[in-house]
Amino acid sequence: MGKKMIFVSVGFLSAALIAFQIALMQILSIVQWHHFAFMIISVALLGFGAAGSVLSVWGNRLQKNAEWLLPVLMMVTAIAMALVTDISQQSGVRFDSYLLFAEYSHMGKLLMTYLIFFIPFFSGALAIGLIFVKHAASIGKIYFANLLGSGLGGLLALAGIGLFFSRQLPALISLLPLAAGLMIIPGKKKNFHRHIRFRPAVVKK
Repeated sequence: MGKKMIFVSVGFLSAALIAFQIALMQILSIVQWHHFAFMIISVALLGFGAAGSVLSVWGNRLQKNAEWLLPVLMMVTAIAMALVTDISQQSGVRFDSYLLFAEYSHMGKLLMTYLIFFIPFFSGALAIGLIFVKHAASIGKIYFANLLGSGLGGLLALAGIGLFFSRQLPALISLLPLAAGLMIIPGKKKNFHRHIRFRPAVVKK
């Protein structure tokens, strides 16, 4: 995979993670009558922290499989972003902030909501962290792509709130990590041409 594609991929994924946070805040502000920004930010930080812990323990093994693992992680992030908000609003999962201390079952639902929202942040952060470690020699450019993407993601989310219904935002945002994963899928054509180029010619007499 080319480094330029890696930079663009990191930018797309970073934009999606920030935009998704803002979209979740908007959705919860409508459903729960409160934005729960502290909850969303804490879940995002938990996902990033857990991803860092996984990298510190299994970093070498993950780097060896990074070529196929990175697109998989990004596509998992896309699928999770598209599904978790709908799942969190199902009757068995949806919590009511006004009943948390009256009906203790809503405590369990709140915990389930945390775990569901955790998934896209963990997989997305793991992909970004793996890129940081795998391409440490270009960390300056990659970090720039990460920050630029995050900034643009915030603007994108604000524009999306004004143009689309809140329930549509997660699915639209999920297109960013999907595109990020597709653009870094290892190509077979390159390896095929390399194999043909260096195969010695056999001449029959």
